[in-house]
Amino acid sequence: MASKLKLQPNPTFKFKVEIPVPGCEAVPVEFEFRHRVAADAYKFYGEWLARDEFGGDGDTEMLYALIAGWDIEEDYSRDNLALLLANYPAAGQALVDGYLDGLLNRRRGN
Repeated sequence: MASKLKLQPNPTFKFKVEIPVPGCEAVPVEFEFRHRVAADAYKFYGEWLARDEFGGDGDTEMLYALIAGWDIEEDYSRDNLALLLANYPAAGQALVDGYLDGLLNRRRGN
């Protein structure tokens, strides 16, 4: 039986994001994201696109506010998120895209 739609969605949702790994295939990782209403999600995306600095503390802070947890061996923390973003340069954009895919129920690929 299908569940009923709730006007107040769950505060978080889980979604697998393909994290690009240099020289290898992307690795799927499940992230737990914080739900945002549409206006706030689009505002976040606009701020992400308009940022002056790519990488570094700014990206970490923006994404830390968006992510509630992950399925990675190391515990989720601000420092470990910064390490992920430093070691995998394309991870930041992949996380933003994955967040929007999960929030908007978009499907990637064929």
